[in-house]
Amino acid sequence: MYRIDIMTLFPDVVGDMLCESVLGRGQERGYIRVECHQIRDYTVNRQKQVDNYPYGGGRGAVMQADPLYRCWEHICQEAGERVHTIYMSPAGKTFTQADARRLKDDYSRLILVCGHYEGIDERFIEECVDEEISIGDFVMTGGEIPAMAVADAVCRLVPGVLSDPSCYENESHWNGMLEAPQYSRPEVWHGRAVPPVLLSGNHAKVDRWRRKMSILRTRQRRPDLYEKLDLSSREDQKLMKELEEELRFERFTSTDTPDYPRAMELYRISFPCHELREEDSQVHIMGHPEYHFDAVYEGTAFIGLMLYWETECFIYVEHFCILPSLRGKKYGQRALELLERRGKTVILEIDPPVDEVSVRRKSFYERCGYRVNPYPHDHPPYHADFAPHRLVVMSCPEPLEEGQYIEFARYLREVVMEGH
Repeated sequence: MYRIDIMTLFPDVVGDMLCESVLGRGQERGYIRVECHQIRDYTVNRQKQVDNYPYGGGRGAVMQADPLYRCWEHICQEAGERVHTIYMSPAGKTFTQADARRLKDDYSRLILVCGHYEGIDERFIEECVDEEISIGDFVMTGGEIPAMAVADAVCRLVPGVLSDPSCYENESHWNGMLEAPQYSRPEVWHGRAVPPVLLSGNHAKVDRWRRKMSILRTRQRRPDLYEKLDLSSREDQKLMKELEEELRFERFTSTDTPDYPRAMELYRISFPCHELREEDSQVHIMGHPEYHFDAVYEGTAFIGLMLYWETECFIYVEHFCILPSLRGKKYGQRALELLERRGKTVILEIDPPVDEVSVRRKSFYERCGYRVNPYPHDHPPYHADFAPHRLVVMSCPEPLEEGQYIEFARYLREVVMEGH
């Protein structure tokens, strides 16, 4: 049996939580045991006081060493040996899944110490604590929630607590990756359908899809983990090639599309107000045959927005943005390359390079193969209370000839900005 003793000022709250659900059943079946100890029971004063003013002054109170020590000593005496002791502390090492596995494999019993107030007397830490653990770079009122998190993460790895090792081996962080998306009934919910492969009944294809989605989700959300992955196997290399080819545009023709609200939110936060269409105008032009309100997807994940006009001769990118969390990871370059595959001249506008941000933006497009055009260019205003604003026209793969620029400028005024 694996046992965890938790030293706390709130044993009922902690104990009740850890007696429910999976851990509760694990305790009933004798695989694990979690005991909570009231630190106040180990004081020697009538008031059961466990804290006092800090030496050196300062606000708040510090938990005293002696009640903590008496509680800790009682647990160790009961165990017949010194028990590995962890203090839940914002100054500790950040807890990971690897730590959960280590604590489960290396020990059969743990003591988790929950601090409170302004912390605990350092002398108790020096004498009794073997390691300090944090659950993140933030401060909480006490150590109870972190202790419950560590206890849960460790106990669910004990054989028998979960029905099968695959229950945790396929989860996020077990193998250094995030878990693939999960779906349940119904098959279609709010217009969003379950990926067809999950309905195929082909377990090999399902496993392959989940592996690919795990790689994709890790790359998108946790680049720090992605950089450490070993994806050198032949199968993973195939998956990586497929992912590179799976960046795609999906054209929205109405506001009923499930991801339309997300797309509009990204649109609003990515551009200054004088460069934004009113939503009514945006909805109106979605019906224009040459206008594309395209969401950018990688696999099933929404990653950006490409709003452009496509004529027989050229493509004009009116607005283009990638989710802030994914910028700087070559998604923008890949999206532009996807557009350029249509074999037409691609035209876009940028602010004049007068500050660090605008210079960096110009450099990005130049790295993507775009060339600066020399023609003075004023973009018509989207709103009546704004004047036209000077922009730089860039094009790919070659600069525009003067006649091409004149035609583009006419199209911009008469078609793109019609009604403004």
